[in-house]
This record gives sequence, C-alpha cells and structure tokens, in this order.
Amino acid sequence: TMPAKAKVAPKHPPYFDMVKEAITATGKPVKGASRASIGKYMEAKYGKVLTGLSTHLRMALKKAVAKGLLVQTKDSYRLAKAAKKVPKVKKAKKVKKAKKPKAKKPKVKKAQ
Repeated sequence: TMPAKAKVAPKHPPYFDMVKEAITATGKPVKGASRASIGKYMEAKYGKVLTGLSTHLRMALKKAVAKGLLVQTKDSYRLAKAAKKVPKVKKAKKVKKAKKPKAKKPKVKKAQ
C-alpha cells in the first residue's frame, strides 16, 4: 500500500466566505445576487486557484440555504439575517490574582 498524501490547505478562503463577499459586492439588498454573478466575481477575484468552481459553488449555495445562512429568491441568493450578524467576541474578564499572604519572619529572641 502507498502512504496517504498529506492534504494541502487551499489557497482561498472557505466557499461560504467567498460567496458572502460576492453577494455583498455585487448583489442588491432586496434581490440578492445570481449564481452566475457570484461565480463571475469569484473567478475574477480568485482566478485559477478555484478548480471545479461551478460544482463547488452550487454545493456551497445549497448547503448555505439548507443551514439558513442564505435566502434563495427565484434564481438569486441573498444573505439571511443570521449570516449578517457577526458573532460578538466576548472579552475575557481579567482574573484577579489571589494575594499571597506574606511570609512572617520568625521573631528572634535576643540573648540576655
């Protein structure tokens, strides 16, 4: 048996992130953006890095609609309200360090 090849990380962001970017750049707020316009935008921006673009794009759009991240209206897609909200990063509360009791020096009795 041959050893498995290590997976190479893609040179582009996740498809949903690219779709979101394309919709905000090309789409209209109410109608959204068509699959063709999303594909053209992605091809223009990321070019030859994307292999099998139409298939991957179609699957990414399907998954996003199923998850409720995109809303499909006729042949266009627009961001759902859930996808527009940016998850707020909670600030980590500063942990107060417990004060260490100072070591008491033992009293030395003076010799008389």
